[in-house]
Amino acid sequence: MNRKYVFLNNKGYTLLESIIGMFMLSIISLLILTMIMTMSKNNIDNYNQRNSALIINKMEKDFFGSTKYDVSLKKLTINTKQNGTIEYKCKNNKLSRSVNDKGNETVIAGIKDCKFVKRNGVNLELIFNNGDVKEVYIGESKL
Repeated sequence: MNRKYVFLNNKGYTLLESIIGMFMLSIISLLILTMIMTMSKNNIDNYNQRNSALIINKMEKDFFGSTKYDVSLKKLTINTKQNGTIEYKCKNNKLSRSVNDKGNETVIAGIKDCKFVKRNGVNLELIFNNGDVKEVYIGESKL
């Protein structure tokens, strides 16, 4: 057999070509999967931070309608004339709200930690999973 005709055989592709193709396909798939996972995690973190502004607004409405409030490190209890007792708790990486000890509405999920501190009102510190910290002051109610 003549050597110059060995490379002109175009009947199919070799095992080496198929292995190289599978390798390239797996690398591209891995890159796409990593990008999708990163984008979805960032979207969840951004959603929680935007959502926290709405939750804080709700807390302020509850707080300013209060007759009495009590603060501990992981819990804020607000007594109101309209709704009775409203409790905000930081537990199991989420901030939850309950009214008159009924229900347990998750207000913000996916947070690393949160703290309530009493200082002429209430300071709420939210620490998100990505390391961002949001600190909010809710002023003294007008009793």
